Order: sequence, then C-alpha cells, then structure tokens
Amino acid sequence: MRCLMMRDLVVVAAITGLGATALAAAAQPAAPAPAAAPAPVAKPTPPAPAVTPAPAAKPARPTPAAAPSTSATVSPEGAKVTEIKAIEATAPAPAAEPAATSAPAESKLGVSLAAKLGGTLPTSPLGLTYFAGLEAGYRLPVLDHLLGVALELSAGQPKKSGSFNNAAAGGAVDYDLSQRMVVLAVEANAHHAFGPVAAYAGLGYGFYVLKATTTAFGETNSETQTRAGTQLRGGAGYALGPGEVFGEVRYHYVGLAFLATGHSNAGGVTVAAGYRLML
Repeated sequence: MRCLMMRDLVVVAAITGLGATALAAAAQPAAPAPAAAPAPVAKPTPPAPAVTPAPAAKPARPTPAAAPSTSATVSPEGAKVTEIKAIEATAPAPAAEPAATSAPAESKLGVSLAAKLGGTLPTSPLGLTYFAGLEAGYRLPVLDHLLGVALELSAGQPKKSGSFNNAAAGGAVDYDLSQRMVVLAVEANAHHAFGPVAAYAGLGYGFYVLKATTTAFGETNSETQTRAGTQLRGGAGYALGPGEVFGEVRYHYVGLAFLATGHSNAGGVTVAAGYRLML
C-alpha cells in the first residue's frame, strides 16, 4: 500500500514538474525577432561627362612645292657630278583669256605712209579715169593726236574721143583728147579712232600740172599748164596689223584754159581705197 502511494506521488510530481516547466516557459515573454537589416541604399549614378565638341577642322595648308633635289656623286677620279631633278608643282590651269579684239592702230612716231588706188569721175565732159596716190602724214602731238598734216602725190588721166564738123575739111573730123594731171597737195586733217574704226577728214590745197594732148587732122598737139586748186576728202579706216585699211571719197577742183578745150576745169569726184602704215 505504501508502495502504491509512493508511485502515485512520483507520477504526480512528474506531471506537476512538467506543467511547471511548461508554465514557466509560457510565462517568459517571447524574444523579439531580430530586425531585418535595411537594404543598402543605391548610390546615385554620376551623370555622364559632357561630350566635348570636336574642334573644327583646320583648312589644309597647300603643300609647298618640293625644292628640286640635288644629289651629288663623286666619280672614282674625284670629279663631282651634279644631277638636278626639277619637280614641277601641280598648279591649276590659268583661266582662258578673252579673245582680243582689234585695237585701234596707233603711231609711235606720229608718222604714217599710205598708198591708194581708185577712180575719178571728172566734172568736165572728160571720161572716167584711174586715180593713184601716195601719202605721207604726221599726227601732231596735241589733242590726243587728233590733228595732223599730210603731203600727197597723185595722178590721173581722163580722156575723151569724138568728132566735130569742119568746113575746111569738108565734113566731120575725129579727134582724141587726153588730159594728164599730176597733183602735189598739202593738207590739214583730223583723225579720230572709235575702237578699231577710225574716221578722218581733210582740206587741202594743191598744185596741178596739166597736160592736154589732142590728135586731129592727123596731127598731135600738146599744151601744158600749172594751176592751183583745192581738194576736200573724208574717209574711214579699220585697224589691221601695224596700220589700217581705209576707203575715202574726195572732191577736187581746178580751172584750165587750153586752146583745144577752151575754158574748162579738171575737177572731179574720186573714190579710192588703200592701206595706211603707222610708224
């Protein structure tokens, strides 16, 4: 009996001990859970460095022409031989120059020489004749060489053929009349260029050597006179080479009085062309 009671006490004590332990454990406050470590704050990303603009490209400097290289070699005999190699720098081709236009002919010395040929229509009943002339001129060094003087030698020979009634001859008599004229004239003139074209005019006074030759009744008779007369001319030229080609019109008048012709004149209108050389 006593043994049974001891066993029960042991069981009760065991149960009681377990309960006290459990109660003690429950009575203790629960330990707080450890706080979670804060997440590391992300550091701000530094801004990207500003892009520095590339410096503007400098214009390329022209490559200087390479100087000619000179190499010297010495021969076994000691003589020095120099070889020069020329290197030409590449250069742009020069721009084509505009075609040159004809410039007005200018005289360096102010002297001109001219030759001319043409024809003369007399103001008398004589017929058409040839005209040939030589001229020497000088441009005065004033007013841009506008004024000048000239000396001219010219010649012509108008002719006429016909018939007249002669009672002594019993009818018509044929005749031939030839009038040779040589003129030496001095002239004052003006000459002005408009680009390659030039215009001129002159007034002169001449000495006319006239010779009339008449053939009639089977005989030939000649008469000679020296007269003074005037002439007026004008013309235009175009620069060509060291001078100018030109054309001109002139009028001259001189009176005469031959036995064969009576009172008449040896005047006429002349058209001529030629070349004037500027010296």
